[in-house]
Order: sequence, then structure tokens, then C-alpha cells
Amino acid sequence: MAKAAGVADGTIYNYFRNKDDLLICLFEDRMETLVATFRAELSQCPDAPSRLRRFIELHLQLAEQQPALAEVLTVELRQSSKFMREYKARQFGEYLEVLAEVIEQGQASGEFHIEGDVRVFTRAIFGALDETNLVWLRGKRTPGTLVANAPTLQRIFLSGLIGQTP
Repeated sequence: MAKAAGVADGTIYNYFRNKDDLLICLFEDRMETLVATFRAELSQCPDAPSRLRRFIELHLQLAEQQPALAEVLTVELRQSSKFMREYKARQFGEYLEVLAEVIEQGQASGEFHIEGDVRVFTRAIFGALDETNLVWLRGKRTPGTLVANAPTLQRIFLSGLIGQTP
């Protein structure tokens, strides 16, 4: 980060108290951009199933195209005790809200048939995507292999959301 800013490593701590504060600032900045990108992309989709497909694809594309950022978001922040203990996750909440809106829109239009708390389904989908990213980040990071998982993940979630309950 200091190198990218063109300053000495120690100089960065004139602006941040510690690594945790730096990570949180980076997270907030990147998540704000991601939320705006996701909202713009999803607004182009004609229905809830296509919005969910696009959300999954975008999530995986982000990690594959920007693995250093994905490493920070998926791995580094989990290792930050301050982040896990104190951070209120405003931008992360916005990110999850984008996904929750897709599910709620599908419910309202009758495209998704689910019972229960939308937040549970939102977290389940995010958790699966996050773990998929983590496995890829900890593996060989072969280009194209992470996004190649999108169709299967899309089928899994859509079959559950569209399927009728007994």
C-alpha cells in the first residue's frame, strides 16, 4: 500500500493507527465501489433469476480478476481481531443488502418460492461464494477456474429458490 502511494512504509502510519485500521479503510473503500458496480450491473437484468446469476458471476469474477483484493477481503480481514470484534460492517451490510434485494424481488414477483428469513438465504449464498473464493485463493489460482464454478453454483441456488415446497 505504501509503495503504491509512493511513500515509505512507516509514513503510512501517519494516516492509520495500525494495520487493522488500514485494512478497514481499504475494505470500506473497495466495498463502496463494489456495491455501486453490483447495483448498476444487476439493474440491467430483466428478472430475479438473471439478477442472481449475474450476482454470482460478478462475485467470482471479482476474485479472479483482482486476487490481491480478494485476498484482503476474504483472508486478511478474517485474521484481524479488531475487524472481527469491532467493525460494524456498514459497507459489507450494503453488499449483503444487494443480494437480499434480489431474493426479495424474486419473492415479490413469484419467481422465488421460499419460506423463512431472507437474511438466512442471503448469508448462505454469500457463505458459499466466499468459501469458493477462499479455496481458489489458497489453490493454484488458475485463470478461468473460479468463474467456471458459476454455472453450477447458479443452478444449486436457483433450483432451491425456484423449486416448490411440498
